Amino acid sequence: MKKNYIFLFVLFMHMFAVQATTIYAYRSFQRDAGSTASVRGPVKFDTSNPRAISLIADQSKMGICYAGTYYNYKWYAQVTQAGTQSTVDGLYTIDMETGQRSLIASSGLQLTDMTYDYSTNTMYGIRNGAQKLATINLATGEVTEIASFHDNAGSNNVYMLALAADLNGEMYGIASNDTLYRIEKSTAKCTRIGALMANAAFTQSMCFDYRNHVLYWVNNGDYGFYTVDTTTGKATLIGALGETGYDSLNSLFVPFINVAEGAPDRVVKRSFTTSGNDVKLVWTNPTIDAQGNDLTDLTAVKVYRDSMLVATVSLNASMKGKESSYTDKQVSTGLHRYRLISSNSKGDGGYDSDDMVVAVGANAPGPVENLKVTTGDNTATLVWSKPTKGIYGGDYDPNSVTKYTVTRISGKNSTQFETTATSFTDTLSFGRYSYTIVAYNQVGKGAETSTGQVLVKPDNWIVMGTTTAIVEPGKTYSFYDYGGEEYYPNNENDTLTIKPSQPGYYINVKFTELSLDTYGDTLKIYNGSSVAAPLIGKFSAQSLPAVLANIDAENAEGALTFVFTSDVMSRDKGWKASVEAVKKRQHDLVARTLRTTLYPNVNDTVTYTIGIINKGINTASGYTVQLIDSDGKVLASANGPKLETMQSAEVELQYLPKLAGKMIVKGKIAFDQDEDASNNTTEPVEQTVVPEGSKYITITSTPAKAISVVPASFYSNETLTETIYPASHFGQASGLELTMIAYPYNKVTTSYPEVPLQVYVGEAEIVDLSDGAIPASNLVKVFDGNVSINTTDDALVIPFQNNYPYGGKNLVVMVYKNAPSTNNSGVSFNGTYGDTSTDPKYTRFDSKWTGDDTHFDLNENFGYSAQTQRADINCLFVTKQLTNTTTINASHCSAKGLDGAIEVSSPAGCNLAIYRVDGSLVASFKLTANTTIIPSTPGFFVVRVGQQAFKVLVR
Repeated sequence: MKKNYIFLFVLFMHMFAVQATTIYAYRSFQRDAGSTASVRGPVKFDTSNPRAISLIADQSKMGICYAGTYYNYKWYAQVTQAGTQSTVDGLYTIDMETGQRSLIASSGLQLTDMTYDYSTNTMYGIRNGAQKLATINLATGEVTEIASFHDNAGSNNVYMLALAADLNGEMYGIASNDTLYRIEKSTAKCTRIGALMANAAFTQSMCFDYRNHVLYWVNNGDYGFYTVDTTTGKATLIGALGETGYDSLNSLFVPFINVAEGAPDRVVKRSFTTSGNDVKLVWTNPTIDAQGNDLTDLTAVKVYRDSMLVATVSLNASMKGKESSYTDKQVSTGLHRYRLISSNSKGDGGYDSDDMVVAVGANAPGPVENLKVTTGDNTATLVWSKPTKGIYGGDYDPNSVTKYTVTRISGKNSTQFETTATSFTDTLSFGRYSYTIVAYNQVGKGAETSTGQVLVKPDNWIVMGTTTAIVEPGKTYSFYDYGGEEYYPNNENDTLTIKPSQPGYYINVKFTELSLDTYGDTLKIYNGSSVAAPLIGKFSAQSLPAVLANIDAENAEGALTFVFTSDVMSRDKGWKASVEAVKKRQHDLVARTLRTTLYPNVNDTVTYTIGIINKGINTASGYTVQLIDSDGKVLASANGPKLETMQSAEVELQYLPKLAGKMIVKGKIAFDQDEDASNNTTEPVEQTVVPEGSKYITITSTPAKAISVVPASFYSNETLTETIYPASHFGQASGLELTMIAYPYNKVTTSYPEVPLQVYVGEAEIVDLSDGAIPASNLVKVFDGNVSINTTDDALVIPFQNNYPYGGKNLVVMVYKNAPSTNNSGVSFNGTYGDTSTDPKYTRFDSKWTGDDTHFDLNENFGYSAQTQRADINCLFVTKQLTNTTTINASHCSAKGLDGAIEVSSPAGCNLAIYRVDGSLVASFKLTANTTIIPSTPGFFVVRVGQQAFKVLVR
């Protein structure tokens, strides 16, 4: 996890007054405002403005580079396998303009920072784990450990986070104890220079600007960019990294060529041709020196064959930027390496370390041509043309090819096949594979050609990725996350649009499984063909939310768009869903939603808002929108608006209830031309018409934020909270009895059955808990039992076992949870964090993670300090005619759900109250018999019988 610090960023000119420098690095993490996506890849920025980081290439779906640096025109980087943080894929070079990676070797132990030592021509690194100094071979990728970092005493380990060597070979390191050290390269002995005065954490990187010996440092603990004084160790902050100030960078370097000042830059556009045993070399002379200035002096280009100087081609300043050549005659048959080094009066200039390889005589084949790969039903088919050139550009006969080898690569595993044909079909299970093809002739093995990664899957699978999936009518597709039926990888950031192949259809998706890491992995679904469409929902859950059971595309294109992001931490199995293209009807109006108040008063006009949509092809008009009761009686109606296809609207109706009690209402569309009457009625809404004087009061934050610790935390097993709600919220509730409270959820992604809670309620003159909590002994215990947390619930409903007579003062609510195995997160509540500078400290909170026998004392003060945050709350105040006055033994009461009903067993005379899971009251009356059957619609309900509460499911 990332360590976050809040610090004041002040942009100032560099204290050393040096010219601004361009720095390159690899962004390994990015925290974007309002997003879990982390856009990774090579970047560059100016040292005077580290906020303005320029992304060279988005490599979010590729392996991460933690260790890397620059040497001799090359960015060398060790890369991890995609989706992992520590499994090495290999040593690569990275193109500084395009970000393209070129593999050097698939080997090596993981390093976390690298630096090149020009005094010994050695690449050094920090071995993963921060304990050992190592070297890495730039030709093979092999890592050799030297020794463990240790202090002068030799007995104390030093954990090194960043490494840099200057031109004189002095090596410096920043350690986890926030100290700069000088490092002896042969023994890894560390000599302390001084304290950084900054908190170093996580993987780090630093580098010298060799022009002026300034040491730059990226601290991924606080996302800061620093200079470090090599004489004192003190770090000076230049600024935060990235647009949001939360970029983590690795592989830091300033490009530098270690030649004399004014010496020429390298030659470019190198090429060669062979004729018999003669080799003609062609190049373009440099126009700048190795420091990037205009070149004023050019005397020669030296030609080396197999590390031996074979010629010096004389030049002059007039030849800058022009083509030159040299023919090396009567070269022996075989492979040879040529190096070209320009020079002038200042000395030899820069050169490419990857020599030109020339084959004199007959060549092996070059790369195959016109390679294409197509995927079918669990197959991958490769088609290519034979090579027309030799591997090194020498003599070659295209008809000399004797065979091809096709190598399938999956992770670190590979399988090889031989063929004489120019095509190959591979039958596979689901997965992502890459292929290489090599042609052979009598000379030997030719050049490799790679397909890159391809996805192989069944034809009827749709797999999450950044693409568009086209669905054919009459077929049912299975929709999976990026990992298919296995776990999805970390660092995913994909956008997928699913569309029907023909007009007149829309996409229907039914999820059957969903399991996402709730800490930072999220699936967003949009009602349209892009993320600009309306958001249907944002999901991060361990179980299937009800809304995902059936989703229709309600837009003209009939498309749905899915965006999935995963962080760098835990992962899970993802999802499975079915996808179909559904044919639109000519006439099809749908009644989607019904919104209204749940607790209207007798003789008060109530507004009902009915949401409708035209899913038919034709324009809809001439219909009515109705409010009906449970018997189908029309309570109110209005003419519906004209709607084009996939156009939606809301219609408001009004009704005046005249009797107290439960009322079930629905929204309905009456349309004679409608071809599907099954979707013309909304889900029922149960209202409780309360007698005059009853109050249902909601305290709602605008906008509501996700609160994770109040009224209870599900990051720890034992929590205790106390919150004061000012009396101003409760209007005329004084004199009524508080019989239920409910805390609306912001998100529930993990279910917790039977969670023990104790709830205490009271009143106070104070509204600020800064001086301490009000003890439970000064409050009234109103609930001591179990509650259940379900992903389908809207709120945590707590029906009181003892009603609380409210006297009109500030309301105090204490909630105590002591429940093992309730610390897996996944539950947050709506609420506000408040204004810490002006708001009263409404809440106190404390928690415990240990499983010992020491628990909170509810009569003592708790929490380190009071907080301004508080959870939203719904409160039901009732008149005495709804209160309970009978004490019943727990063993005499029970409630259970039946098919379409609730069965309650309790002695006669006991008061009964039934609530929905959002806290709304369904019914309240006194029992007249031992067993009572109450008809009810399907769903979860909270039943309070006497002082006991039960949660039941009606099917």
